[in-house]
Amino acid sequence: MFRLDPVPIECPFRGPFTFTYNRGHGDCRHPVSTIDSCLHSSHLLLNYQACPDVPGTEST
Repeated sequence: MFRLDPVPIECPFRGPFTFTYNRGHGDCRHPVSTIDSCLHSSHLLLNYQACPDVPGTEST
């Protein structure tokens, strides 16, 4: 489901932030993933880093 012609709203978060994630095989804590603010105030950029010690997260 999505809206046609949505009106963008300003994102309440201002990066940079760091975060961890889990794909069902364990937490990916290192290297840290980041969230950055984009040029548009209604966008965020999530940079997921691959975890070498967690199966299923490595780059292919």
